[in-house]
Amino acid sequence: SLYPASGSGWEAWSVYDSFIDARYFPRYAIRGFSASRVKFLWHFVQANHWKHILVGHINLAAAIWLINLRKSDTRITLMAHGIEVWSKQKGFKKWLLQRADKIIAVSNYTKSQLVTVNGVAPEKIEVLHNCLDPFFHTYYSSTSTKPKYLLKRYHIQPDEKIILTLARLSYGEKYKGYDQVVRALALLKAEQPALKFKYLLCGKYDEKEYARIFALAASLKVE
Repeated sequence: SLYPASGSGWEAWSVYDSFIDARYFPRYAIRGFSASRVKFLWHFVQANHWKHILVGHINLAAAIWLINLRKSDTRITLMAHGIEVWSKQKGFKKWLLQRADKIIAVSNYTKSQLVTVNGVAPEKIEVLHNCLDPFFHTYYSSTSTKPKYLLKRYHIQPDEKIILTLARLSYGEKYKGYDQVVRALALLKAEQPALKFKYLLCGKYDEKEYARIFALAASLKVE
C-alpha cells in the first residue's frame, strides 16, 4: 500500500493481483499487474508521489531502494511475515531492514530474529499477529452445520472432531509444527482410544515433504 504525497488517500499496488474484493479496499484505488513483475517494477520506480510506503514483502527491497534514490524522505514501513527475515540478510534486503522507519512483525520470534540476527533496533519493530478475516462471521457461525459434501469427500463421520492446519508444506522449511501435531495425535489416540477425530492438513506441498509426513503418520499408526 502506498500513500500519495498529494494526500488524496491510499493506493495499493499489487504484483500478482488484478482484482480485489471491494470490502477490503476500494477498487478504484488499486493497481494490479497480474504477476507481471517487469511491468510492476517499470511503473513503480517511475512513481515518486508517495510520502509513505507500506512494503508488503522484503523481496521488493530493490524497488524500494530505487524509490529512495529519487525521494529520500519517503517514509517506509515493512511487513515481516516470518522465515524470509529469519536468516542474515544481505544487499538490498539488508539495506531495507536498516532503512525502514518501522517494521511490522507477525510474531515475537520474528522480532527476535530481526534483532539478534539482523541487528534491527527493537524499538522500531511492532508485533502484529496474523488475525482472522474481518468478514469471517459472514461465512461461519456457532450454529453452522458441517457441509455434507465435505464430510463425504474427507470420509468424516458427523461425530468426529476436526483439527485443521492450513499452510505451505515445504521440506526445506519444516518449522510450522504440523509434524508435532501428528505426534501429539498419536499420544492422544493412545490416551483416549475412543476419541474420534480427523486431522486435515491442507496446503500446497512438495513431494519430499508429503512423503515425510505420511511416513511419520504411518510410523505412529495415525494414517
